[in-house]
Amino acid sequence: MNKTVKICTFLVLTLMIFTSSVSAQSILSFGMRGNSVNELQRDLSSIGYSVGPIDSIFGNQTRQAVTRFQRDNSLSVDGVAGPQTFATLKRKISTNNQTPSYTGLIRHGMRGEPVRELQYNLKTLGYSVGVVDGIFGNITRQSVIAFQRDNGLTVDGVVGPQTINVLQTKLNGVSNSTIINRGSNNSSSIQSTINNVISTSKSLIGIPYLNAGTTPTGFDCSGFTQYVMKQNGITIPRTAAQQYTIGTPVNRGDLKLGDFVFFTTYTSGASHLGIYVGNNSFIHSSSSVGVTITNLDNSYWNPRYIGARRIIK
Repeated sequence: MNKTVKICTFLVLTLMIFTSSVSAQSILSFGMRGNSVNELQRDLSSIGYSVGPIDSIFGNQTRQAVTRFQRDNSLSVDGVAGPQTFATLKRKISTNNQTPSYTGLIRHGMRGEPVRELQYNLKTLGYSVGVVDGIFGNITRQSVIAFQRDNGLTVDGVVGPQTINVLQTKLNGVSNSTIINRGSNNSSSIQSTINNVISTSKSLIGIPYLNAGTTPTGFDCSGFTQYVMKQNGITIPRTAAQQYTIGTPVNRGDLKLGDFVFFTTYTSGASHLGIYVGNNSFIHSSSSVGVTITNLDNSYWNPRYIGARRIIK
């Protein structure tokens, strides 16, 4: 009996950990499971895309629905739901119902559809709310506070009539522009974009290196950075040499999250690059191991470092 209980407990804990890790992903693709997939299925279904049973499993029908949605909205068609696909999806949902239906006060600890709608709307405007689950937790409260601060409102983390009115005005002004263009001088918006870029890049760890690769099937170094940025609504050139010409030069001692770091390898000039992720480390698609995180002081990469550029600013 005790052995059976232990096995059941282990299985339950394993399932909880797996589901939690999936929910934290910024990219959803075929074969994945969990709350984030369930949310994606419900969103697609709500605007007329058939996903089959809403079962939290990213199967063939869900992938086909994502592919159709991407094609209908002139996105990169790969059947993978990344930040750009999610942003467009939220805009479409918001367009169907731009006016927030919630009234009264919405505050920390509350649950239900008004909270879920609030989370959708904040996410549409580029604020990170975590999982859209209808639960007004700490992450949602911090997003409300950021929205209030950005718009000169009373900063209390409580959604009242004034916050709702400004939220409605902002939603009505949402166009087809990318999230990065929402207040280009807004530090909160910039930081949100940087966080999304880092999250997207880390979700691709383990994907193999592929010469000239530009999709999750396999990446070369510049194909990886181009894909990550495109998933976050940012268009950059294709090659490492071209990417070395954009943005603003940054000293090595001034590196920040999201900066591009460049190296010279098989030819003079920039021929390899990655994205700085903090702790003196960068993420890149290495020809030997695929997408991985490496320390800048690595004996191979350190002497080949030639500079950095700040793309998100």
